[in-house]
Amino acid sequence: MLTMSEPLAKVAWPIGRAALLLAAATGLYWLVPTGLAPDRRLVVAVVFVLGIAGAMALIVWQVRSYRRAAASGHGQLLGLLTAVYASVLFFALTYYVLATGDPNEIAGLNTKLDALYFSLTTVSTVGFGDVHATGQSARGIVSFQIGFDLLFISLAIAAVKAARLPD
Repeated sequence: MLTMSEPLAKVAWPIGRAALLLAAATGLYWLVPTGLAPDRRLVVAVVFVLGIAGAMALIVWQVRSYRRAAASGHGQLLGLLTAVYASVLFFALTYYVLATGDPNEIAGLNTKLDALYFSLTTVSTVGFGDVHATGQSARGIVSFQIGFDLLFISLAIAAVKAARLPD
């Protein structure tokens, strides 16, 4: 718990660092080339499976790291938050590649911003309906993301709750 005697810099530095890291991750999202030929479905499938495995491993690793650090009183959410956000960006890229390969898969998804918006509305369970899965591949990936989010984001939340030190 922060007190009035602690300097603002002690609070501002972690928040600023988190903001910079998330901004850098978002910047990388915009720079990733996504123009694949439609006949490269096997490559896309392999990259998707490897990306999911990587996202799962990253979140589990960050949860373990957070719990160890929190037990010593030095837990910071930066790594955990970044890992969860990286999975959101990964799904956004997946949606964008899917939509550019077949525009009929996801209605209303035309840009990377649309893809990020769709991924964020899926993870937050808001689902406005303006961008939505219409094809079977898209529905399968959205269903997978929902299950992924339920499992791994709840794992991250449970780690934070379990590691909180009593006031």
